[in-house]
Amino acid sequence: MVLAAFSLVIGAEGAWVAVAPEAEQGEPQLAVKEMDRGGMDVAISLPGIERSEVEIGGEVYQQFTIPGGIETDEVGYPSLPAITRLVAIPGGGGAERSRGTRQLDRFARLRGSGHPSGGAVGDRWLCCRGPVLGPRGV
Repeated sequence: MVLAAFSLVIGAEGAWVAVAPEAEQGEPQLAVKEMDRGGMDVAISLPGIERSEVEIGGEVYQQFTIPGGIETDEVGYPSLPAITRLVAIPGGGGAERSRGTRQLDRFARLRGSGHPSGGAVGDRWLCCRGPVLGPRGV
């Protein structure tokens, strides 16, 4: 598993940590940027994360969460903030990840016929100033 790296200046417990200085507290946004018969470009933006302290077994740990997001829960790995969104992919289509031109926007190229019919795929995106990561095998 490759992890996205990011740097933070952490203040008081329970603090909002903006990814960009002008970012306001809020949930991540997903928007369709472009769609045609060859596929669609989807942009996911993350304004920031929330930080808190958690005590486990007498040790204090830093916990990072995304408003409206989830945490990864694979045994043996750290609990990481993640975003889960359902995206309809036409039958026979697939998903491909790529980096956007802006540092804080990440784009996924979904290949298919461009029609909104077909199955839905749940995808998890890890975030913050690094490459966007999908679930294993995508």
